[in-house]
Amino acid sequence: MLAVRYDRFAGIDGIYLADIPEPTPGPGEVLVQVEAAALNPGSLPALNRAAFTPNRDLAGTVIAVGPKAGGPNAGGSNAGGSNPVGSNAGGSSAGRSDVGRASAAGSTDAGSTGAGFAAGDQVLGWVQSWDAHAPRVTVPTSQLVPKPDTLSWDLAGSLYTTPMAGVGAWKAIDVGPGDLVVIAGASGGVGLVAAQYAVRAGSRVIGLASRRHFGGLRQLGIEPVPYGDQEEHRIRTAAGDQPVTGFIDAVGGHYIDLAFALGVAPEHIDTVVDYAAAQEKGVKALGTRDAGGLAALSELAELVSAGGVRIPIGATYPLSDVREAYRALRDRRIHGRILLHPQVSTAGG
Repeated sequence: MLAVRYDRFAGIDGIYLADIPEPTPGPGEVLVQVEAAALNPGSLPALNRAAFTPNRDLAGTVIAVGPKAGGPNAGGSNAGGSNPVGSNAGGSSAGRSDVGRASAAGSTDAGSTGAGFAAGDQVLGWVQSWDAHAPRVTVPTSQLVPKPDTLSWDLAGSLYTTPMAGVGAWKAIDVGPGDLVVIAGASGGVGLVAAQYAVRAGSRVIGLASRRHFGGLRQLGIEPVPYGDQEEHRIRTAAGDQPVTGFIDAVGGHYIDLAFALGVAPEHIDTVVDYAAAQEKGVKALGTRDAGGLAALSELAELVSAGGVRIPIGATYPLSDVREAYRALRDRRIHGRILLHPQVSTAGG
């Protein structure tokens, strides 16, 4: 089986395809035939010696069940222990785990049923290794939820790492009806989800974004303001007499300072990128693992399936074009989620 591998800290050029043994699910795992697996911006530093193993999203069909492969725990968990987008203020993302690796333990055949998942079930979730970038992968059942029937594979394979960071950031700032929230990076993978959750909760949202995204933001009830000089003035002008009461930074740089300049209290500021500044200035740095676990992932999947939250799909690539996919992610050439289709090994095939 051809799968994506990375083992020599050589940037994107160090990514390669290798022929690996077919995986076998161990206790508490299922074998998933992967239909779609998103690339996440947090993976890029890991290609250059960043001290963490990032999570990778996936969606597919269960084709074998390991011993005691129970279904999702409604309380949620992040079995890998990593926090690829967002962490407690000052926290480290140094944890490493290859929780999706194959096990030599016995598995049931494709007709058998585990305690919660059975062969043929369509699922979505994540693994904390490169294994999602493969046609088949073993996944702990604690990292999977059922895929809604009407949710596309591409959307299902995009939901965990980056969109859930948006959910976690929105929860972190603790706002509600009548609040005015500013989101830096409102058109990106984190900010767009956070903005839509805030709008659904009855908050007013001002989104800092590039002008080319203004039309799409307005369609979602988000008031766009351009990046650049005089951001504080532009935000105050857009806000009118209403004070800004919440701020999410999905960009980094000076945006925590901007939140303070706008008068936002520290407990209502969250960043998913600037962890050092969060620790220094006493604001939150919460994201993916703070969103609410599997219960929140299931809720997000249902919302996206029903059209209540929109997540744009930018491009899809076969496994053979994995380097090109990561270059597109790095260069920000494409707006929307970028995915691999592991069942397609070559372009046109």
